Amino acid sequence: MEREKRREKIQKAKEEMEKEAREKAEAKGQDKPEEAKPSEKAQRNFTDSDSRIMPRGGTFQQSYNAQVAVDADTQLIVAQEMGQIANDARQLEPMVAQAQANTGLVPVQLSADSGYLCQEDIEKVEAKGVERFIATGRSKHGEEAAAAPRGRPP
Repeated sequence: MEREKRREKIQKAKEEMEKEAREKAEAKGQDKPEEAKPSEKAQRNFTDSDSRIMPRGGTFQQSYNAQVAVDADTQLIVAQEMGQIANDARQLEPMVAQAQANTGLVPVQLSADSGYLCQEDIEKVEAKGVERFIATGRSKHGEEAAAAPRGRPP
């Protein structure tokens, strides 16, 4: 009985991947979209089909990417989002907008790691008057920080 259920799930997933391949071929205007086949690397997760394979600590895991905005003074979460995109780029402005919608206030300042470094988002947040502190690079653990520049800025 369990084997039959598993076969049905596999067959359904196979049909869905084939349908997606045909739809992609049609969208690209290919001559014979009905003959399109899924990529050799196409996969389906039967446990949680909404999650995605994402890099984590040198390996890959089936997971989500979480975004959280926290008020520095009260330590309360003022915005949150779960997503399927592994990269944090393009997530900064939506978090600021959600924090503003949830609190009715535009954040005065924000800090973020280098994953959020996206010029388009920075410009949108800057237009709202938010002071930004975003890392532009990444240091390895135990690596000594570069000396702070001295004198007038170039």
